[in-house]
Amino acid sequence: MRRLLTLPRLALFALLLTAGFLASAHFGGFAQNAQTDRGIVADLISKALSSDTSQVSIGEVNGALSSDVEIRDIVLSDRDGVWLRLDRVRLIWTRSALLLRRLDVDRLEIGKLEILRKPAPQPAGAAPPNDGPILPELPLKVILRAFQLNELVLGEPVVGVAARLGATGAARLGPPNEGLDLKFEARRLDMGGTFNVDLSFVPDSTRLRLAAKLDEPAGGLISKAAGLPGEPPVKLDLDGDGPLDSFRSNLTFTAGPTIGADGSATLNRAGTERQLALALDARIEGLMPAPAAPVFAGSTRLDGTVGFADDGGVDIRNLALVSALARLDVLGRYKADKTLDLRVTAASRPNAEGRTVASGTEIGKLAFDATIRGPVAGPTVAARLDAQDAKLPAGQFAKVGLTFNATPSGTIGEPGTRIALTSDGEATGIALTDKALARAVGDKVTFTLRGTGNDDATADFETLRLALSGVELDYKGKLGQARILGQLKAVLPDLARLSGLAGRPLGGRADIAADLDATPRLNNYAATLNGKAERLATGDAVLDRLLAGSLTLGGKVGALAGDYTVSGLKVAGQHATFTADGALGRNASDLKLALALPDLKRADPRLSGRGDVNAEITGPLNRLDAKARIAVANATALARPIPRLAIDAVVKDLQGTLDSHVTLSGEIDAKPATGTIALNRQPDDGWNLSQLDLAIGSVRLDGAVTLDPASRAAGRLTLAARNLDDLSALALTKLGGQLDADINLTTPEGRQNIDLTARGSRLAGPSVSVDKLDATIGAKDIYGHPMLDAAIAVDRAVAAGETISAIRFDSKGAPDASAFTLSANARGFALKGAGKLVPGEPLKLEIASFDARRDGRAITLANPATFSFPASGVEIAGLALAIDGGRVTLDGKAGETLDLRFAARDVPLSAARIAAPSLNLSGTLNAQAQVQGRPDALSGPWSLKIARLVTPETQQAGLPPVEIAGQGAFKGNATSVEATVNAGRGASLTLRGTAPLSATGALSLAAQGRVDAALANTMLAVNGQRLTGAVAVDMRAEGTPTAPRLSGNATLSNGSFTDALQGVRLTNMRARVAANGDNLTIEGASASTPNGGTISASGQVKVDPAAGFPGTIRIRGNRAQLVSSGLVTAVAGLDLDISGPLAQRPRIGGRIDVVSLEVSVPDRLPASLRPVDGVKHVNARGTAAARLAAARKAQKARGKRGRAAPAFDAALAFTVSAPNRVFIRGRGIDAELGGAIRVGGTLAAPALDGGFELRRGRLSVLTQRLDFSRGRLTFAGGLIPELDFVAETRAADVTAKVIVSGPADQPAFAFTSEPQLPQDEVLSRLLFARASGSLSAFQAVQLAQAAAQFAGGGGDDTFERLRKSLGVDNLDIQMGEGGPTVGASRYISDNVSVGVKVGTKPEDSGVSVGIDVTKRLKLQAETGADGSAAVGIGAEWEY
Repeated sequence: MRRLLTLPRLALFALLLTAGFLASAHFGGFAQNAQTDRGIVADLISKALSSDTSQVSIGEVNGALSSDVEIRDIVLSDRDGVWLRLDRVRLIWTRSALLLRRLDVDRLEIGKLEILRKPAPQPAGAAPPNDGPILPELPLKVILRAFQLNELVLGEPVVGVAARLGATGAARLGPPNEGLDLKFEARRLDMGGTFNVDLSFVPDSTRLRLAAKLDEPAGGLISKAAGLPGEPPVKLDLDGDGPLDSFRSNLTFTAGPTIGADGSATLNRAGTERQLALALDARIEGLMPAPAAPVFAGSTRLDGTVGFADDGGVDIRNLALVSALARLDVLGRYKADKTLDLRVTAASRPNAEGRTVASGTEIGKLAFDATIRGPVAGPTVAARLDAQDAKLPAGQFAKVGLTFNATPSGTIGEPGTRIALTSDGEATGIALTDKALARAVGDKVTFTLRGTGNDDATADFETLRLALSGVELDYKGKLGQARILGQLKAVLPDLARLSGLAGRPLGGRADIAADLDATPRLNNYAATLNGKAERLATGDAVLDRLLAGSLTLGGKVGALAGDYTVSGLKVAGQHATFTADGALGRNASDLKLALALPDLKRADPRLSGRGDVNAEITGPLNRLDAKARIAVANATALARPIPRLAIDAVVKDLQGTLDSHVTLSGEIDAKPATGTIALNRQPDDGWNLSQLDLAIGSVRLDGAVTLDPASRAAGRLTLAARNLDDLSALALTKLGGQLDADINLTTPEGRQNIDLTARGSRLAGPSVSVDKLDATIGAKDIYGHPMLDAAIAVDRAVAAGETISAIRFDSKGAPDASAFTLSANARGFALKGAGKLVPGEPLKLEIASFDARRDGRAITLANPATFSFPASGVEIAGLALAIDGGRVTLDGKAGETLDLRFAARDVPLSAARIAAPSLNLSGTLNAQAQVQGRPDALSGPWSLKIARLVTPETQQAGLPPVEIAGQGAFKGNATSVEATVNAGRGASLTLRGTAPLSATGALSLAAQGRVDAALANTMLAVNGQRLTGAVAVDMRAEGTPTAPRLSGNATLSNGSFTDALQGVRLTNMRARVAANGDNLTIEGASASTPNGGTISASGQVKVDPAAGFPGTIRIRGNRAQLVSSGLVTAVAGLDLDISGPLAQRPRIGGRIDVVSLEVSVPDRLPASLRPVDGVKHVNARGTAAARLAAARKAQKARGKRGRAAPAFDAALAFTVSAPNRVFIRGRGIDAELGGAIRVGGTLAAPALDGGFELRRGRLSVLTQRLDFSRGRLTFAGGLIPELDFVAETRAADVTAKVIVSGPADQPAFAFTSEPQLPQDEVLSRLLFARASGSLSAFQAVQLAQAAAQFAGGGGDDTFERLRKSLGVDNLDIQMGEGGPTVGASRYISDNVSVGVKVGTKPEDSGVSVGIDVTKRLKLQAETGADGSAAVGIGAEWEY
């Protein structure tokens, strides 16, 4: 087995060396030759340090058989090369002392010992370790008078950091009556740190004396090797003295403020055993993981007694570890027959009403119980954890339960022994403080383990599963240091839950599987990957367009002893594919990477064509080289052709000099594109851009620049662009104009100088244009004592729609100051300023004057102001602005610490129009604040008052001027707040609490007051809607601004809602919404409809904007009149559920049961129903303007339909059921329908299946009646249904057919016949059974009246008014041979109707009952006034 060369082993090395000399003398005296001596010593060293896979090389042995022996150049190697070097070992000893049975070493000196790394792991099948003694038992006394290690060099791979140490010492080992005496001192050479040990032990008297001290600074070897959090300084002081039957020791250990120990241990004889008593105060909070650390905060006490019996047994009596919050007890025995019977228990310690409370931590219950029983070589372990109702700084949970069992079948480690492993865990009610982590974890975590431990230090897992809300991990197979062979699956059902961790909005689902085959102890790993993602969204617009919601993953990756391989790795979306094949090796690499973009339009709609990126990485792993090519072919950008374009790059030494050579070649918009760039990192970490030569069309950029480690640049860059439009295709935005620029950078005597000249005309870019630019700038020593000469002139510039006729900036440099002036002029706007830049310590900017004016308003500098720039930040003195009669002042300093004073007095808000003309505000601002301290520890008071605030929004809402007043004080990274907002009858709110000054700070605000629901009418009025009511608010917000936790409620009372356009009216509206954390609960919401029906709602909504406010809302309606307009009146029962992300893509499901639906076909169509083409609304105001704006927005949205998904849409999955009582009346139509409509699809694209079919119906044309043979009512969107009716009859010499189609508010009537006749002829035959040419004058008038009826010009609706006044569903008047007959019927339930018929004869009068058995099957019963009775069954089909 391989052995590390440690300091004790070095001492052992000396003994081996001496033993070799003794063996040499025994086998031939001291007269052996040097070669033989060298062989004996080499054999001894090899036995101590070598193995089958380790080689030892010895350079030279001097004086092997003398009293002064020296060995040089010892090298240890393994399969990975040299891992240890020792330059020199010297041993000075007294040979004659051997005659006195004493090994007497005067000095053992080791020169420089280098341990470069840890030795390579043993390969599988390596020879077992040699358990024989390294040093034979020597019957002599050993004395080491002086030991010295000059330098021990540890490589970074050994302990995680490179280190240099030295050591000295001495040792004496004698017979049992003398024992061992050891002194050892070590010190850190490259930084502070010492370690001292003084040890003696006499076996005869069992007396032990021990003194050890360690002192190392932060970042030392102990803190790094032990992995102590924060790598704190470490101090250790351990001492003890006395015989083992009465021994006492003391310990003091400190490693930072949260890790340490202080106490004593005593060992005393009691009969047939020694008893160890422990009394130790410890601080172990820093060693615990973050969730458990608060449980062990403060001091933790370790007390107990352990008995060590003379027969080898150990009895643990009352060993307890006690913290302020918890207690852990260990009880049990280790028996002489090598069996265990131990029990470990832990429990929380209540200290406040049955709960455990300390340092921001609360625990309702904590109970842990574990038993370890059976042979020491194979005990059975059973453990259980139960924790409830805990609140920790990291979060809280309601319950945690965990069980674990391990049952071995024999002695652990022996061939054939198996260990049955089972574990189950569940945590519920989780609410983590970290919002991103909380969303990923969710409120529940489960863990399941089923496996078998093997005799080769591996385990076979049938199930190893960890399930969180955002991630599910599942492993099946073998797992261990010797071998990993199995499959790991990861299921991410909702990537949106990982958005916070990823730092970007994610969406979709992902499934990933990895088939693993690894041998960890040999650093050999391999994985075959397979995965896919659906509905994927990454938050990056370009990437999302390329992936188009889909991603697949496949391929193999591997690692072997520092070499990495990739085979067939492929990551593909719908429109992009990335592949990788090859290897990265310590000696050589050959990795090929490729990205294919077959359609660049998918990345950016302004592009088209194909794009490819190919790269090849070569060279050893520590000095990689790369070649890459980016190419596009047959492409366009901004509709400009790019037949070919390529960028080729060759980069040497990626991790070092980054020596790069890049070339550009191709053609853009029929113009050549060429270029060369050469760049490399300098040995002093500076950069050298030795060549820059780019030419694209008429634009050329060339030059060369160097950058030193202090970021000082030297070189020259020139730009000559006759037409910047030649760059538009590459910039993907329209550019234009001519620009010539020259930049000269120099560093005389280490000073940075810049000279710039620029001339441009007709320059154009996104939202900005400049007719003429002329700039000359000379800046000297910009990082030291700057001096500025500049003349900048801009004529007629347009920025963000604002036209500026002239901008001038002039500066004249001088050693004492650079004086400058600034002016700008635009229509109605003028700006002037002057000042000077004063070099020195510190640099100062003195503003002498400033004046900005627009439309009679002005902002002026009241007095000169100074900005100073010391190393600590910026100092402001005398800054005062006069703003339209008001005044703003600011002075103080800002930097690592703040000391600022701000005041605003009587500042008119209307002055904001000077900077932003479209900002239409009025009111007056008064404010003051004093800010002191570091940005994270501020202090100082502030106050704010805004009087008579009026905005366009408050005006539209009809609110009076708003009054706002507030005050508070900064404290740390937060501020106290006490504010009021009063808007008369519209709103009155009070805000109190603490608000953070950052998005992650603690929030604690309470809001109370009232809000008039009518404030929403500004938005609702556009659609003819109106809301009334009062909302009482009593809310509180805790947590952080990005993750608020709400509590309280908002209550709506005396509310009403009307939609005049759709005929919706709700009254007696009441609602109560309660907040709890990030959940809003609709505890109750109800409203009444005009017919006495009711609508109610309940549910929950999560305040999570990134997830679209997920929740569930249930809506119920009882005989609610949903619509009541001149066209449609609907009464229905509702049972609807709305779930999912309510603000993005919710699902609407359930059913609507129609009680009655009446569609009235208007008898007249007003002439103004259709607007006259070409009419424009001039100077629209108020609601009219808002409606026109909404119409334009809707028209624009319709124009974009199909190109972009709406921000909000809902999935539809509900049924509208109406077995009957769907009536169509008006314009001669009297029909009843029934059926069901299944609504699917989305709001943007609904999919309807089914409709309302005809039950009965007729069409009245003057005195004629036609029964409908077909009838259907459908909804294509909106509340106005579509009609599709057909009535057919024999009239005179033709078969007449009447077709009614189109929307109910504008139906179309068509009259056709066989044989074909004009519509007026068909109508004439239908009414009078004769041609129109043979009609009487009276009949002609009736024909005209009927034509007007069906054309929408009006008709006689007396019959319909009579039916409504009687309150019946069906009214029928017939003229028979025996005289007139009047019939009326009304539904008394969903499918049962009762009718009465009265005629001039008894046989024409009676009572009838109709039952709709099915859609097409009807049962009818009738009793006549003459005593007759009849029962019949009717069936009807369309054909």
